[in-house]
Amino acid sequence: MTPKVHTIIGTKNFRKNHIRLVRQDLQRAATPL
Repeated sequence: MTPKVHTIIGTKNFRKNHIRLVRQDLQRAATPL
């Protein structure tokens, strides 16, 4: 496995995690306290 491919996979996983965190933040903000 070349470092380049590993970086691409890591970037995809990072984006997935980032989207999940953003969605959690949006849900938290949309929920009335």
